[in-house]
Amino acid sequence: MKSFNRQKYVFVALLSVGFVFSSGCGDEETAEFLATVSSADSASKEAAESAAATEEEEADEEDLGLPEEGEEVKDWEGLEEGDSPMMAFASSTPSFPSLSSTGYAAGYCRSTANNTSVYMDTSLDPKKRGTSSPLKQYNATIYASDEVYFYSINTTWAYISYPVGSGRSYGYIRTSDCFSAYYGENFTSKAGVDVYRRPYGASYGKIYVGDSVKTVGTESGYYQVFYPAKSGNRAWKVGYVTTSAYNSMKGGSTTRYELLTQAQVFAAFGGTRRTVTVTDLNSGKTFNISWGSSSNYHTDWSPSTKADVDIIKSILPGGNWSWDPRPAVVTINNRRIACGIHFRPHGENFSPGNGLTSQSNTKPATGDWPIGGHMCMYYGDSAPNGTDWDKRMNAAAKTAATR
Repeated sequence: MKSFNRQKYVFVALLSVGFVFSSGCGDEETAEFLATVSSADSASKEAAESAAATEEEEADEEDLGLPEEGEEVKDWEGLEEGDSPMMAFASSTPSFPSLSSTGYAAGYCRSTANNTSVYMDTSLDPKKRGTSSPLKQYNATIYASDEVYFYSINTTWAYISYPVGSGRSYGYIRTSDCFSAYYGENFTSKAGVDVYRRPYGASYGKIYVGDSVKTVGTESGYYQVFYPAKSGNRAWKVGYVTTSAYNSMKGGSTTRYELLTQAQVFAAFGGTRRTVTVTDLNSGKTFNISWGSSSNYHTDWSPSTKADVDIIKSILPGGNWSWDPRPAVVTINNRRIACGIHFRPHGENFSPGNGLTSQSNTKPATGDWPIGGHMCMYYGDSAPNGTDWDKRMNAAAKTAATR
């Protein structure tokens, strides 16, 4: 056990020194990084020593792949004999910014299944699952809710840290676990846009006009990008923007309106009912509505006034109400969101005084809904999605995004 502990701390020292030289840190940066490693190691030391007896038995039986005393550190993937274990960090692609312990990027892994594996070294060998600091072999795993710090990235692996208890553990992950197919385009943003943790995920800040953007790749209709987010030693964040937002940043948008999911709409604006503006794209006519959304269903809306009802009726042939899906755009907090709507009022009326009646929100067992007071608004994936009509409503939203 004593021999194992000596190897453990000698190896951590090698990692620390190697990282400093490969990242070009100065004296102050060197001290700060070594303090970081020391802190992370100390945070887990007490817990590790509490299981000393068990670890001693396991250490005698397991081949941890660590160098014996006096043996040269070698056979690490991407390294020549005698090289520092951290020298491979110099490898990168144009898609990735220059990173270090004093200029790291923050982001989230792609998986939402709490199953991103962490490894002890760059070999990414399943037999070496664990962390490099503290140096420990176990089934180290990053959860979907864990914000990951990236200190160096190449096309094979990334050196990272992730939250464990009140501290952070360090190790290596597969680059593909956090980064999508490589695209590699860098530019200065010409528009302010929202950023998300993952495609269709939670909000993760904003990109502003003039920000330097580094594109990683594309996934599920989103672009994954690095963007400036200076805070302490954090220099960047990496997240996802919609295709329309990406095109807006480049100043050559091919889509005029944002195509969001129901969850993204709710995350951005909440469900509180308010007055917003809708434009019917087939006619070009605009009217006001009472808008209120849900997190996982769709939006129910009512024309705000009788004048708004009259505008809607003027759009319809003969003024006859219709369930037919229509592409439209709703403007909320100065953001223009693509949506699909229909013009057939039913159920509750959310704008008393607009001249429409108010009915039950429960559909009759037989027959169609009676004429009521609200209509529906769907986004890219709004529920219930079970019928052809639901799918046509979602399709109308997607059509609106490209109009």
